[in-house]
Amino acid sequence: MLTAKLKRLKLENPALDIVPVNGSTVKWSSVYDNNPNVSNAITPSCIMVQIRPRPYTTGKGQNDKGSYSKLVPLNPKPGELYPTGDEMIKARGLVPDKFVTIEPNLKDRSVYSVNKEWGFHNYQAVVDAFPDICFVQCGLAHTPTLKGVVRINTGHIREAFAVMSLAKFHVGVEGGTIHAATALGKQSVAIFGGLSAPNVTGYETNINF
Repeated sequence: MLTAKLKRLKLENPALDIVPVNGSTVKWSSVYDNNPNVSNAITPSCIMVQIRPRPYTTGKGQNDKGSYSKLVPLNPKPGELYPTGDEMIKARGLVPDKFVTIEPNLKDRSVYSVNKEWGFHNYQAVVDAFPDICFVQCGLAHTPTLKGVVRINTGHIREAFAVMSLAKFHVGVEGGTIHAATALGKQSVAIFGGLSAPNVTGYETNINF
């Protein structure tokens, strides 16, 4: 999500380097690799952009069920991802001609992730309902795999980005893969659970449930 802001700052300040930081330290991520609008070197004339706090929360609240994060309606703009030439060559050698990417798995089992969960069986029902569509599922080899999909084991998230950039569209839980697909210019069917809402971390270009 931050890459949209970084691009805007670069367009407004083309002669300056735009650097993501946490405090006064560069906070680099592979998401920024090959991005012409982002730099990983602090210089006297650069613009440092803080990656914290999260732009979609504004403190905590309390009710009879406990504490909760207050969310801000962001209606975010699509970010940007730039797969490298080598990443694209590898991806083209792995994927079928026409396909849809799907991701049923959560990043972890924290309360944040579990609060997004739709259910593995529901994603399986989607695949089963559309036998004429070729679904591709990326991920680490140990993660659960849906039946009837083309499985591509990706050792690094950027390998998955390259695959997603070749897909027709993406189906998945609200979160990283939805942000990635949108940043790659792909429409998504985004499943929102109990953590966020479409007007907070959703995109107008997507189909948000």
